[in-house]
Amino acid sequence: MFLFGGRDKATETLGVILDISDAIVNVGIVLSKEDEALPEIVWSHQERVTATDTTKNTESRLTVALLNAFTELGNSGFSTLRKKGISTLPSLIQVAITAPLAYTVSRTVSVSSDKSFKVTQKLFDELEVKAANEVKKLCESQLMTKDLDLEMLSNSTVSLSVNGYPTHYPFKSTATEVKLSQMVTLSSKVIVAELNKLRDKILPKAELDIDSFMSVYFRAVLEVAPNTTEACFINATLKGAELMVLRESLPVSSTFVAVTTPTGTATGALPAASSSIMLQELTTLFKNTGDGLSLPKRIYLHSNVLTESSLVPLLESASKSATGVSHQVHGTTTEFFSPAKSGPNPLACSAFVFHKKLYENRYLDESLNVLKYA
Repeated sequence: MFLFGGRDKATETLGVILDISDAIVNVGIVLSKEDEALPEIVWSHQERVTATDTTKNTESRLTVALLNAFTELGNSGFSTLRKKGISTLPSLIQVAITAPLAYTVSRTVSVSSDKSFKVTQKLFDELEVKAANEVKKLCESQLMTKDLDLEMLSNSTVSLSVNGYPTHYPFKSTATEVKLSQMVTLSSKVIVAELNKLRDKILPKAELDIDSFMSVYFRAVLEVAPNTTEACFINATLKGAELMVLRESLPVSSTFVAVTTPTGTATGALPAASSSIMLQELTTLFKNTGDGLSLPKRIYLHSNVLTESSLVPLLESASKSATGVSHQVHGTTTEFFSPAKSGPNPLACSAFVFHKKLYENRYLDESLNVLKYA
């Protein structure tokens, strides 16, 4: 996989990562070493998307930003590789698209009985079909009807619980209740087509993996905190915030709202006026978790690296205002995903997903009877 000459081919991999929002495109080249806890981002570039008010214009202006980002990759990025003595090009382009350019939809289905029953492959298949149908209905009712031309990026089983306990080994056990959760991600066909076109132009032999950022972020946090069963995941961008809740190890579909997320000063401090406005907006967001239940105690925040440290106390205040109790907020870019020697990088989360190969094994491995988390 993604090997390059002159080095230990068994332990090093190389890939391109892109994080795409309606305001910024971040692109980087990642070097992953199996014996290292975190990867190295050997080159990165940030491309701004020209401000716009409509989805159609956003797609048009985003294609320009993507072209510029890929051009920088082919010039400055590949030049950096040559200077480092790396002769082979990356074989994977991993893309994460944020809301509202991408949608993350999940649905949980269950089967229960007063008497114990055996968990079999047939039962699992039936639940997957049922979950897929539920997700399809939701997509058609809430997304397809907005006149958006969407394409499915991924459709995967992300969690399975037996008698209320999450498990990776469901088969051959007996149960009175089984729950299965599927996650589907979608994005604009225009964006997907443009990514394929640019891949064919710059790295024609590379594999292209496209997903929503919330799906990528969800997998990354659960890799770092695998015992998490109740949590709130937040991705704050320049134009809004996306929230997804995890309950009993089962995800609830994400919610996106326009939130005034200021860029802050050079030191990352937020202007007082902007902080006040955002505090009100976040408090409102935290009262709408998507399932009518209270906000979980643990909150995982991903945001602009300059403002993350300032947003953490802001989220602590907003969550307490919304629920009346204190919450634990983690700034994940700095706390979980960034090497101490290089400091925070906006691509740190996606680089971690590449490093841990979390884009692989999203489905049930039938030969091992093991559920692979998406």
